[in-house]
Order: sequence, then C-alpha cells, then structure tokens
Amino acid sequence: FTLDIDDLEGSEGDDIFVADPEFVPEQGDQFDTLQTADRAAGLGGNDTLEAFLVSGNNITPGGISGIETWNISTLAGQWISFANVTGATQINSVESTDTLELDAVGELATLGLMNTDADLIVTFEDAALEGDADVLSIALDPVDGSLITVHCGEGAETVSIDSSGGDNVLHAVNGTAVDGVTEALIITGDGSLEMQDPLTGTIVDVDASGNSGGVTVETTAGVAT
Repeated sequence: FTLDIDDLEGSEGDDIFVADPEFVPEQGDQFDTLQTADRAAGLGGNDTLEAFLVSGNNITPGGISGIETWNISTLAGQWISFANVTGATQINSVESTDTLELDAVGELATLGLMNTDADLIVTFEDAALEGDADVLSIALDPVDGSLITVHCGEGAETVSIDSSGGDNVLHAVNGTAVDGVTEALIITGDGSLEMQDPLTGTIVDVDASGNSGGVTVETTAGVAT
C-alpha cells in the first residue's frame, strides 16, 4: 500500500499485503498507507495483510476481499470499518499500544491479541452471529490485561479461547454479543490463562480440559464449572 489510493491484486498463491507508514519529508511526519477508499483483492491462496498504523485516523476501505488474515498494529486509538471487507477469517491486534476498534464486521472471524496489553473492540453485523450455535474464537499469544469487547444484535453461544505463548492475563470478554448470551466457555492451548473479571451468570459450562498451561477464572454465583 502507498500514500495514494490503491487498488491492489494478489496472485493465486499466498500473498502478503504490506501497509507500513511512509515518511513525508515536507511535513516531517509519517502517514498511514492503509487509507479510506483503498481497495485490494487477495484472489487465491491464504493471504495476509500486515498493517502498521500510526495516525489514529478513521479508515473505511473502499473494498478489500479475499485477504484471510489481518495483522494490525496501532500506536494510536484506531477505528476501522469492515463494511466493505469480505473474506477475513482472523483479525489480530499485534503489538498494539492503544485500542483497536473494528466496526461492521460482516463475517465471524477469529479475534487475536498478540504481544499486547491494549484493548480490542469489535462490532459484528447481526448476520455473523445469527445461528443457534455460534462460536466466537479468540487467540491469545500472549496478552497482559487486555479487555475484549464484542458487540452484536445477535450473540455467541460459545466463546473459545486459545491461550498460547506463555502467561496470558485477560481482563475480560464482554459486550452485547456475550453478556447474557454465552452459555459455554472453552479454553485450549499450552499457555496459562487468568481471567480477571467474573464470568456472567449465563455461562453454565467451563471446559479447560484442552489447556495444559493452567487456568484461573473468577465466577459469579450461579456459574457452574
């Protein structure tokens, strides 16, 4: 990606799209290259977008399709609309130092936090969670006190957390997509996990049998483990 409005196309193989900031000498500053109105098509393969964002400007791409993995690093509070994005299966906040907020996500993607203590806020379109057995998958590798907030008019009946990369401390998973909706919590992976805020009373099953690192989860009255 560049400082121009881009229209990029990948290949039938595995492509990496890079959106690093560019320095503009005349203004003495760096500017994001992933911008509103940018377009890209991953085509075949398993494609990745590596975006390093520094400005904090709101971004609404013009149309990005077929890029399965998004790795986003932000140094400033960052809002991105996914209204014109299709084909994303995993969206990661990687080494971010401030909150990443994703809006209008139309498909149920795995949410990842990698090497960060920053928060993640995601709003899914109702269609992404309209089923009766939706699983919201979260990957941690590792995190230190992050809060994940997930909103949607519909809800995720199960939250599945993969804890890897050592010791993970997660402040909470909350929001309208899980509060009062989620009934099961599954924890896997080889890393430990501490969830600091109590689980809501709607969760009736906590299964950490697939985790080998050790799990500490606070629960409220009425939550069975």
